[in-house]
Amino acid sequence: MKYAVIGNSHLGALKRGWDTLKSNHRDITITFFGSRAYSLESLRSEGEFLSSSDPVVRSSFEHTSGGHASIEVEKFDVFVLYGMWCQAFFLTKDIFYSKQVLQRAALGHCSDTLSFSVLKEARRSTNKPILLGHCPLSSSLLGLRERPIPDYYTGLSYVNEVIYQDFDARLMEQPKETISQGCMTDYHFLKGAQRLPVGMENDDELLKPSDQNFHANAEFGRLWIRKNLLKN
Repeated sequence: MKYAVIGNSHLGALKRGWDTLKSNHRDITITFFGSRAYSLESLRSEGEFLSSSDPVVRSSFEHTSGGHASIEVEKFDVFVLYGMWCQAFFLTKDIFYSKQVLQRAALGHCSDTLSFSVLKEARRSTNKPILLGHCPLSSSLLGLRERPIPDYYTGLSYVNEVIYQDFDARLMEQPKETISQGCMTDYHFLKGAQRLPVGMENDDELLKPSDQNFHANAEFGRLWIRKNLLKN
């Protein structure tokens, strides 16, 4: 199985997590195509390629993928879009909203993101499976209001049914063992988060503490990959 994983700074957790796993999974290839911040806004479908004219993106892709400045879609079996302001959608079963209100809320939540833009471009180039991963839930240190964990899974199922199914895509879940109080990420899986390595001097720097509240570490990335890509 050959995966192409596309994303912004959040990709750093998955890439470092995969480094700890790949020696035991030689039948699986994961190639990372990452570029920081909003730079993937320039990614476009160009026939059988996903490419950017932005030299920063092309250079970042070359570094994260091991030499590829663009994504040749025929070389991969599955595409994974990770981070890029895709967020979890929470939905409580026993609160009634009209079908129209729920659908508008879900569409607005999902569509106004870089992840959704990249999904549309990717779907123009390939009919192969596309998986999405939302940004890690916010840090447990932020003291957000606790929610019942079923709200997370109900929301996940709902956006898959009414939004992502239309693109033959699926939003994957954050590993349950990383979730705290139903709507946050246990800080253990965020502490020590590092920058996405893109060939710059600051590649191995820790993110500043405030950014670590929203970016995951390698242990989180390892669990996410095992949960959603390795299935064991």
